[in-house]
Amino acid sequence: IKFNDNIVVREDEIAVFYRDGKVLGYIDRPDRYALTSLNAPIVGAIVKFLSGVQQQAEVIYLQKKVFDGKFGSKQPYQFRDKEFGIVNLRVFGEFRYKISSAANFVNQFVGTFNLATSAEVEERIKEQMVIVIYDSIGEMKNKGMGVADLASNLMEIEQVVLGRCPDHFELYGLSIDKLSGLYVSVPEEVQKA
Repeated sequence: IKFNDNIVVREDEIAVFYRDGKVLGYIDRPDRYALTSLNAPIVGAIVKFLSGVQQQAEVIYLQKKVFDGKFGSKQPYQFRDKEFGIVNLRVFGEFRYKISSAANFVNQFVGTFNLATSAEVEERIKEQMVIVIYDSIGEMKNKGMGVADLASNLMEIEQVVLGRCPDHFELYGLSIDKLSGLYVSVPEEVQKA
């Protein structure tokens, strides 16, 4: 994107201007914007930055809508249980998320992690969700929950995870609105017992 270019922002989008590893500014109101000094009151900081000779930036469009994702652990979580010893757990489920801070989202995913596609971004979010769930299960284990208690405490685990999500995901500019269908898989011998 160069000075004098036109930018179209649709109703469900946020246009984020990005250069040299950081966000310059963003537009979250739908309209057509000409990056000239004529509408500097609207896009002033961006125009000021781009007004030099051959200054270039990128524009990244983000969706305002809510996204649904599914997660599943790739590596097992080793749960040390008093009755069964070390038990390998895997977790699966669904979650709902949205972008809460365009600047944080772009700085983290595009800048820090150098991710270019929505599939790469979603893969990273899924991995982080599994980490938060494992961490929450570990916290509940420290409070006395055993492997045999997992199935009867799925709703409580979901609530603990949702309570921990803001601290973990706000850094990435995300909010997790819902966690559902949580399933904790245990080895067959533990299921039989």
